[in-house]
Amino acid sequence: LDLPNVDGVITDDPSLILTSSHGDCLPVYMYDPAHHAIGLCHSGWKGCLAGIAANMLDAMVEMFGTEPEDVVTQIGPGIGLCCFEVGPEVADAFLDAWPWMEDGYMTDDRNGKYHIDLKGMTMELLELCGNGNSRASALCTCCREDLFWSYRRNGAKERMMAWMQLRER
Repeated sequence: LDLPNVDGVITDDPSLILTSSHGDCLPVYMYDPAHHAIGLCHSGWKGCLAGIAANMLDAMVEMFGTEPEDVVTQIGPGIGLCCFEVGPEVADAFLDAWPWMEDGYMTDDRNGKYHIDLKGMTMELLELCGNGNSRASALCTCCREDLFWSYRRNGAKERMMAWMQLRER
């Protein structure tokens, strides 16, 4: 089953393998042990801005009866605050959508550029949705040339793959 132009999927079917590809974007994995369901999304800056991880959690609540506090969430390696630099138009879009971003999830370098903590803001958003069981990899795909491809670092067209599958009960 190929779903082009889809950035997130959920299932409770152990025969399905959920996959997504990533350059510097965040892979977000969710597992609901109470309802034996999973979700995986590709969360780039536009996905973070749109709240894709929270939307995936909402979809799991709707489809499977998931309780947000039961879900275990892991954010995989992706671009970090150190390297995710944007202009004022992107920074303003984040502040318009999530005013709390100013409280530690965005820095201003005073030269017209801003750094955004996509992992931190995603975990904060999930916590606001009732999911306090989230963790994020500290690894930055842009910094760690020895481990990861990075579009931001050198325009690499190669991608990393994220995947997730339920085990049979």
